[in-house]
Amino acid sequence: GGKVYPPSMSVNGFLAEQMLNYLSVDCTFMGTSAIDGDGCLYCYDDKHASFLEKLLLISHRIIVLADHTKLGATSLVKVGLMDESFTVITNDKASKPLLEKYEIMGVKIMMV
Repeated sequence: GGKVYPPSMSVNGFLAEQMLNYLSVDCTFMGTSAIDGDGCLYCYDDKHASFLEKLLLISHRIIVLADHTKLGATSLVKVGLMDESFTVITNDKASKPLLEKYEIMGVKIMMV
């Protein structure tokens, strides 16, 4: 259920969120608009953010794909704060001090 948004081909909306009540997710792969200096994930759309927030609650592991331009930045809507269940996959241009800050929070970092 839910509505498909063509630009991202993501499914959002009330029905999609309700569907999450019946699922347990081992691993979620996701992109993000931004991750600020405190490890908060952001999204550009409030409808999508609501779905992501609920998805993160039922996911045991979260893999975030974010190049260096997304790190240390903000976007329109906060989605949630990273913790030890998160892994960030980024490129080698990412700020080392910022990555170290995420690691102190328990976030695993992979450079590609």
